[in-house]
Amino acid sequence: MFMHNRFLRAMAILICLALIPLTTCGKDSPTRPQAPEPTPPPPPAPVATRIEISPSSASLTSIGQTVQLTAGVFDQNNAQMSSAVVAWTSSDDAVATVSGQGLVTAVKNGTATITGRSGSASATSTVTVMQSVGSIAIEPTSATLMSLGETVQLTATVFDQRNQQVTNAVVTWSSSDDAVATVSGQGLVTAVKNGTATITGRSGSASATSSVTVKDDSRDREALVALYNSTNGPNWTNSTNWLSVAPLDQWHGVSTDADGRVVGLSLSRNNLRGTIPAEIGKLVRLGSLSLGYNGLLGTIPPQLGSLALLTQLNLENNALSGPIPPELGGLRRLDLLNIHANSLTGSISPELGDLAALRYLILAYNNLKGPIPSVLGELDQLQVLHLGDNQLTGPIPPELGNLETLQRLDLVSNQLRGPIPPELGQLAQLRSLNLGDNQLTGPIPPSLGNLSELTSLLLFLKGMVGRHPSPFWV
Repeated sequence: MFMHNRFLRAMAILICLALIPLTTCGKDSPTRPQAPEPTPPPPPAPVATRIEISPSSASLTSIGQTVQLTAGVFDQNNAQMSSAVVAWTSSDDAVATVSGQGLVTAVKNGTATITGRSGSASATSTVTVMQSVGSIAIEPTSATLMSLGETVQLTATVFDQRNQQVTNAVVTWSSSDDAVATVSGQGLVTAVKNGTATITGRSGSASATSSVTVKDDSRDREALVALYNSTNGPNWTNSTNWLSVAPLDQWHGVSTDADGRVVGLSLSRNNLRGTIPAEIGKLVRLGSLSLGYNGLLGTIPPQLGSLALLTQLNLENNALSGPIPPELGGLRRLDLLNIHANSLTGSISPELGDLAALRYLILAYNNLKGPIPSVLGELDQLQVLHLGDNQLTGPIPPELGNLETLQRLDLVSNQLRGPIPPELGQLAQLRSLNLGDNQLTGPIPPSLGNLSELTSLLLFLKGMVGRHPSPFWV
């Protein structure tokens, strides 16, 4: 027990001795600085690793059109690098160019790849240039073809929305009237017959037109040249533009319709000397033929009877001879037939009774013989019937009393016989009646007293001395 206590005291002393240095160190030893903590390494610099371009593709429909591309640059931490520099390039500057700011401009049709690059990162946008049609222009805008089979080449230029030409654009062609003018797939127009056709060129939704007029006057020219040559044209009083290439309506005395065809021929008092050629019958649209007061010889061509549109035929005061062609009876639109003061022979063709539209029939001062055809009484539009100064024989047809619109009846200086038909008293519109210098007999019909519009009456019945009237003018 004693030994144990001594051991414990010895251990306590040792412990105290051990603690003394520690207490002294904390209170009496000098102060020393602590060691600094180590600096962490800096983070890695941002590096462009990915680019996003918007839009990723674009379509431009006209040359010069633009589209703005934008690029977003991202680093390795997927953070956007707002100050990153992007360089732009185009795979084909001939199709589309790109500015340093990413503005793409269309140059021609095609496809270009636009690349945006920053560091080693890049991205692309596909730009397609395909012009869409905005408008179309056709040249020439109008054309006149002067003969059948003549052609004119139309050309079409196609433009996009920015009025830039579209190359290799497909144009389809059509004609409003193939019977007048046809058009090929290449725009070649061919004249078929006289008239006007609208030629349309179309590309996409755009279209344009050209007006083509066909005025084939070749047959008419042939007929007029024949007249010129047959009637001593070089010595005409006025032959302005005749035989020239000028349009026919610029030839003296010639008038034409909208198709350039001859509709009127007025050469009276123009010193025509010679015969009327048969080729005049080729002027199928002729409406008026006036060749009076010239020196025309020979016969009246029967071909004039084919001029179905003729309304006026005036051949007065020439030296024409031979009979009146019965073919003239086919001129159903004829309003005036004036052949007075010529040397016509033969009888009055009964076919003239078919001239239903006739208002003036003037055959005076010729050498016509035979009777007055009774069918003339069927000309219910007739206003003037002048057959004076011929050698007509036989009675006055009572059928003339049917001419309700007749205003002048002149049969003077013939060899007519028999009585005056009382039916003439039915001519309520009659203003002048001249039957003088014939071989008429019998009393004056009382019915003539019904002619309330009559202002001139010359009868000269047989045994009386007649006198010739003054020349008749229309």
